[in-house]
Amino acid sequence: MAAVVIQPTEDVTEYTATIKRETLKEGKKGRHVIDSLRLTLKAEGDDSTEATASLKYNRNKNILTTDIVIPNYDVELGIKVAGVDSDAKQNNMRGITIEVTNKNIPQLTVMGCTRLELMKNAMLQLQMVIPALKTNMLFTATLKKHVDIIMNMETLIKLPETSYQQSASLIYDKETFEVQLKSDLNSEIQKNLPNVEDHRKNLEKLIENMLDRKVAKTDMKVRHIVTKGIEAVNIWLGKLTVSIPILKLMQNKRRLSNLIVPSLPERMFLQFDNLFRYKFNKDYMAFSLPLPLGGKKSEELHFPSSLSVPALDLSAIGLHVPPKIYRLPSFIVPPALDFTVPLLGVAEASIKINSNFYSLEGSISGGNHSIDSPMYIVQYKAITNSPFNLLIYNLEGTGMMSGRGDDHLEYLMNNSFSHSLIQTRVSISETLDVTHKLHAKANYKIEASSPLGLHTSFHYDAQSTSTIYSDEVTGDGTWDGTLQIDVMENTVTYSRNVAQTDFIYCYGAITEVLRCGPSHLHAGQKVLVLVIPGNPGVVGFYRTFIQTLYDLFGCHHPVWAVSHAGHCMPPASMEMVEDAYSAADLDTFGLNGQIEHKLAFLRKHVPKETNLILVGHSIGCYIILEIMKRDPSLKIRKAIMLFPTIERMTLTPQGKAVTPLLCHMRYVTYLSIFLLSLLPETLKHSLVKLVLAGIGSLDHSVVQPTVGLLSGDSAANAVYMAGQEMRKVLERDDMTIKKNLAKLIFYYGATDHWCPVQYYRDIKKDFPTGDFRLCENGFRHAFVLDAGREVAKMVAEWIKTDLRI
Repeated sequence: MAAVVIQPTEDVTEYTATIKRETLKEGKKGRHVIDSLRLTLKAEGDDSTEATASLKYNRNKNILTTDIVIPNYDVELGIKVAGVDSDAKQNNMRGITIEVTNKNIPQLTVMGCTRLELMKNAMLQLQMVIPALKTNMLFTATLKKHVDIIMNMETLIKLPETSYQQSASLIYDKETFEVQLKSDLNSEIQKNLPNVEDHRKNLEKLIENMLDRKVAKTDMKVRHIVTKGIEAVNIWLGKLTVSIPILKLMQNKRRLSNLIVPSLPERMFLQFDNLFRYKFNKDYMAFSLPLPLGGKKSEELHFPSSLSVPALDLSAIGLHVPPKIYRLPSFIVPPALDFTVPLLGVAEASIKINSNFYSLEGSISGGNHSIDSPMYIVQYKAITNSPFNLLIYNLEGTGMMSGRGDDHLEYLMNNSFSHSLIQTRVSISETLDVTHKLHAKANYKIEASSPLGLHTSFHYDAQSTSTIYSDEVTGDGTWDGTLQIDVMENTVTYSRNVAQTDFIYCYGAITEVLRCGPSHLHAGQKVLVLVIPGNPGVVGFYRTFIQTLYDLFGCHHPVWAVSHAGHCMPPASMEMVEDAYSAADLDTFGLNGQIEHKLAFLRKHVPKETNLILVGHSIGCYIILEIMKRDPSLKIRKAIMLFPTIERMTLTPQGKAVTPLLCHMRYVTYLSIFLLSLLPETLKHSLVKLVLAGIGSLDHSVVQPTVGLLSGDSAANAVYMAGQEMRKVLERDDMTIKKNLAKLIFYYGATDHWCPVQYYRDIKKDFPTGDFRLCENGFRHAFVLDAGREVAKMVAEWIKTDLRI
């Protein structure tokens, strides 16, 4: 026991502080040992005061208690701290409790406890209670770890007329990882705001008073003016709605008598529910990371085989460490490090929101759904609801991609959106098939409508074919659209046909047909524009030319180009000829065989009643004249002769230069072609681009056909045909020209070394009434290299009247 004396003041005559420490025994038979420490402070004078603070510790129950008593100030505060330590197998809890009281009435209680069992099961719990505020807060977290891992957390808060609960859970195992969050808020709003209904009624009364006020210098009230104004607007909108339906939504059907101030609901609530789940893929992808010096041995790397430690001698302190040699093991650097990475699994996420004024339910999932072939799917969805119509919508969609890029690849997407003001739908699908060529198809569709009077749709459908490792692409596309606004409607359809390539057998030989428009003609087809090429007769050279023609015709009339027999590289599934003996007997690849080849094509693939507009280039003009002569029954409406080589070819400047090579040294030319065909494709591309580099405005679509020409057989067939041209194209066929003069248009080049200007002057002189034209644009004989589009525009202008059948 000790005493502390403090100097007094004017109001206090004496201070006394007493500290007392003692050991007490409580409980039955005094089993509980209590350590007690008591502090008493007295102030004596006019107004004596005493304060007592005591501290007790129960050794057996691990309870610490503190009491503070000040009677004059009505203070009687108690604090109790209790520890929980249970080693029982079924409980194994450890924790602490803190309790604050005033006059033995609990004011605040804080509790915390935890449990851990063999590092597998764990629990943590925290709680706070405030009785005076009717508040209770509880937090609980549990963890279970056996084969799986499961963790849960929960929070509960209770306030007057309000509660809030939140929970979180985590699940992890070999197949799934999942996290879920939930929360729930509830409040008795009208009990928390007891006068809110009175305020609402007062606001209604204020509005009514304003409407009942009289307008100055009149006997009318504000209510009367507002009511009549609404009625007048509705009448005016009703008349306009007949022609403009969109205005129907603007009509106000309500009256002032229906206008009330909405009241608050009895209960306000807000709920959240979020989920994320991921399912692991059981398959793995293995890959190797090459290492530098992989496979090298330590001896090859000159790595030491031992490590020597010298002797250490410190005689001053009597320390001596003898030398020692440590052997280092040999090793080999592995060639690579192998890794495995799990393939993409399936992920799913969802959210739910629910309240008095708005609710939302949304989800999205996506991932790997592969079984026999790769497949990836994404799905999403969102649905809302609300008392306010503008906040309500519905959104959902699906996306899928399946297949492999080297075989069959497909992807699609569907999406829809619905709202009170607009509804939309979008659909997209594409496929890609890979064989010796790439075949692609695409379909796009968009639709939108609205009660405001808007209705529109858009549809696009396309397909294309391209050769691997080349710039050659063929295909067609069609789109159509509809737009309707109120009573006005407009429909637009546009078809874009990219030239398609087909390989057929005709007259016993492989033939390439380049088509813009339908691939097959029906009996009612009125007009066909057919291009017969020069030599080499590779239709790929004319792609830009026929595509431009087709576009200029508004995609209404088909435009085809047919190659010469054997002037193309056949696909892997076809040979150059069907029957080698028959091709030799017919001399299919010779000049006469090429003429019969074109006649056979017309008879088999073009209906007899179809009107023909033939477009010939170079030797193709000679073939057209022969077609006219050999089959007069063909309905040839017009024939366009571009840079015609129809006479005295050996006497032209170019003919004089190449005739020896084509006629007398033909096999040397064949050998050169054969050697070129042995070159790799990439080197052929480089050589062709190098040769054509001097053409400033080169049409790059001619590069790949030129490379294909170097395959060997097709180039040899072109040389063989050219040799016969030198021998057989001698005299001009004036009889056929005269007979068909009204159908013919001749176009000569001003600097053409295959048909000189003199030939233009001669034929113009011999047929003064014919249509003979001389180039004024500087086009070269091989116009397809750089002027296919310009020449097509010129030809389209010439024959536009012949298309109006």
